[in-house]
Amino acid sequence: MWKLAAIVVAGIGLGLAASRVEAAPPDDIKAWLSKQIEETSGNFGGRAFKVVYRVESQEKLDAGELARLREKLKNLPEHPERARLRHLEQLEKYGPEVRTQTVWFRDGEMRVNREAWADPASKYFDFVSLKDSGWKMTPDQMFVLGGPSEQPAGHQLDVSSKTVINEVRDLLAPGLRFLGRLDGLDLVEQKDSTWIVTRSDTTERGPRKYEVRLRWESPSGSGSLLEGKVIDPVNGDVLQQVIARDFVSRSGFGSPVASPLLIENKGVPARVSSLESIEPIDDAEFRRVTTMPAFDGEDSIRGKVTFAQLSDLTSKEPSFVIRDKSGEVRNLGFADTREGHDRGILRTLGWVTAGALVVLLVLLRVRRAS
Repeated sequence: MWKLAAIVVAGIGLGLAASRVEAAPPDDIKAWLSKQIEETSGNFGGRAFKVVYRVESQEKLDAGELARLREKLKNLPEHPERARLRHLEQLEKYGPEVRTQTVWFRDGEMRVNREAWADPASKYFDFVSLKDSGWKMTPDQMFVLGGPSEQPAGHQLDVSSKTVINEVRDLLAPGLRFLGRLDGLDLVEQKDSTWIVTRSDTTERGPRKYEVRLRWESPSGSGSLLEGKVIDPVNGDVLQQVIARDFVSRSGFGSPVASPLLIENKGVPARVSSLESIEPIDDAEFRRVTTMPAFDGEDSIRGKVTFAQLSDLTSKEPSFVIRDKSGEVRNLGFADTREGHDRGILRTLGWVTAGALVVLLVLLRVRRAS
């Protein structure tokens, strides 16, 4: 009889274990993560929206370094550390930088408006990055650019665009960009009912372990991403971490938006991002805000613009429109600029040198023949 009871109890135990396995949600989590990865990719799942957010630097002033550089550089105006000194003096006077940005996204294209901050010398900086062209402007300068592959050094928008995309991705799905893809994921439930999702990879800088922690709501079949990490598995160092301190709900997005969000580099707080607003836009709105203003025209966001210089960099030899202090406007070709003039001189010197070499070779041949 006791053997039969044991078999029955064992059978019940196996049945409960099976039910627990069936009830465990790794597949549901993976399906949800797949959707989140698509919706927070570089083109945000094809969605068009406008987002306003604030980034506050967490940099602390090193008074000792400031005093040391002031003493070291007081008679060295051209020293390469002068830029670091200016930065520390700016931090001392105005505090850590607070950057407010408005971004319009549509299918991998964007307009970014970065506002001036507490430093009176700062100005707004806007740029538009489209698939076939781009432009950027400050209150007094405009740069007309070609497509991403044609933009000259010093005027490429790729780095700025990727930074903005990553900042918004972290707000929408903290740390999910670290995972990158679903293959090779390992999901482990924690004692506090959260889940740790990890993936390992080998990079140019060595092995890396990517980890996100999420809270899963079984009834709704959705989750909230709480934090993400990039870990060096060799020594266990956390190289980068994003931590959601709170969440706000926004319609049209699969999960709450993290705000504020703390970003740390190697355990040191770097910045805090906070969402101000996010809303969908249509194609007409996107075309309106990405239309380039004329030299003496009007921008859809900034209003009337009066540039001191417009630089058209869409060809190998750029052209310029200049407004001098008296208000006179002139059109300049590349040959009219100092760089173009210097290049022309070099080209002339090149031809003169080549001609001199030809003459020298002729004279050597004549001398040998005689």
